[in-house]
Amino acid sequence: MTVNRMLAKKLIGLALLQTAALFAQIEASELPGWQAVGKVRPGEAVRVVLKRGGALEGVFESWSAASVSIVAGRASIRILQAAEVEEISLRRTGGRLRAAGIGAGIGFGIALGLGAATAGTITDRNNPSLGARADAGGRVGVVGAGIGALIGALAGGASSKTIYRSR
Repeated sequence: MTVNRMLAKKLIGLALLQTAALFAQIEASELPGWQAVGKVRPGEAVRVVLKRGGALEGVFESWSAASVSIVAGRASIRILQAAEVEEISLRRTGGRLRAAGIGAGIGFGIALGLGAATAGTITDRNNPSLGARADAGGRVGVVGAGIGALIGALAGGASSKTIYRSR
């Protein structure tokens, strides 16, 4: 009777271990959005945030249902299991021209308001007319647009898009 109980306990323990392993495989393959990682083209710049803390930046190499491979640093390939990945983001470079245009618009708007508000000082009049304020605001606005375009072009238009986030 004790042999049967020992055998039953061993069988139950083995069944629990197999069930845990099966759930780990199912969880890794059915992570929400994990399939989206497979659509990333090799060679794209990625940022991987790990659950244990820290992040890796590198180039996407390959993907499987249970892991992802990233080239980080000098040709060092890191294989990360799906269960240890918190988030994966793609780094996309945008156009500098677009960023310069946005910067110019913001710079013009700010400088237009400042120029119109300080039109009395700029035109050396106590109570400038609406036309004088618009003229001063427009002139200062053009300078602000140039400064904004320069800052926008230098800052660039890079953005990141999160393609996977664990629950």
